[in-house]
Amino acid sequence: ATWIFNRHYTFNTERRYSLRGEWARYLLAMAAGFSLNFSVYSFFVYHYAMVQRIPALGVAAGSVAGLVINFAASRYWVFRRR
Repeated sequence: ATWIFNRHYTFNTERRYSLRGEWARYLLAMAAGFSLNFSVYSFFVYHYAMVQRIPALGVAAGSVAGLVINFAASRYWVFRRR
């Protein structure tokens, strides 16, 4: 659903890649964002007692890191203009 929404609304432009190619790039980019998100969360939970008590802080930090990677990858690689 997010790929379709991004394709039609957020990054609506002339396509550079085929449908399958764009989908594959999207999955890879989102997997990278997830990996960074989880890594940052894990780092904060492991190293900071405050985050162990309030895990939402780790979730927030991971979410921001993942958001940056996901948006940049979508903008400059997946839904790149011709």
